Amino acid sequence: MFVPLVEEGFAEEKAAEIIARKYLEDINKSDADVLILGCTHYLMFLKTIKKVLRRRIKIVDCASPTAINLKNILTEKNLLNSSNTPPSLRFYVTDSSDRSFEIANMFFDSKFPGEIEKVILD
Repeated sequence: MFVPLVEEGFAEEKAAEIIARKYLEDINKSDADVLILGCTHYLMFLKTIKKVLRRRIKIVDCASPTAINLKNILTEKNLLNSSNTPPSLRFYVTDSSDRSFEIANMFFDSKFPGEIEKVILD
């Protein structure tokens, strides 16, 4: 339920905290010392996760290392955009393009750098 909570803008609401407590109770009871955030949405849920977890559990975000790794691969294959001209970005979605744009803006601090177009798959 973390993803829908983030996408609806409820990541820091009381309901999100209640759900996080339930989802993370087994981790809090265990002797785990690391929690890996395995979805980019979870980073948007970080304040609530930190509030619910015991303090000694280290949180690892997978998005940053993935981005760094991707940049390294693109660099190795000489596929990085080395021009000063920003790329034209167009994203195709099967959900509402307006809603997808709202969600994308959450991840880009209201500065989503592309266009989103809804498509229908047959």
